[in-house]
Amino acid sequence: MSTRDKVLHAIGLLSDEQIEGLYAFLNGFYPDEITNADTLAAFAEVEEMKKHPDDYKGYTDLDTLFKDLSA
Repeated sequence: MSTRDKVLHAIGLLSDEQIEGLYAFLNGFYPDEITNADTLAAFAEVEEMKKHPDDYKGYTDLDTLFKDLSA
């Protein structure tokens, strides 16, 4: 049995809910097709932060991060 046949057989054993989850997972491999403008802007922001890390506050523990977020 080929790998393709094995995969198709395994998919045939999945429930509808599992197939939906598999489909969503596989779509994650194609982010340009499903990424919206807000996500692309966030990616660009991260790249900018990487280029100029001294311009941004960093955290070494979650307590401080959450304290600043709630301020």
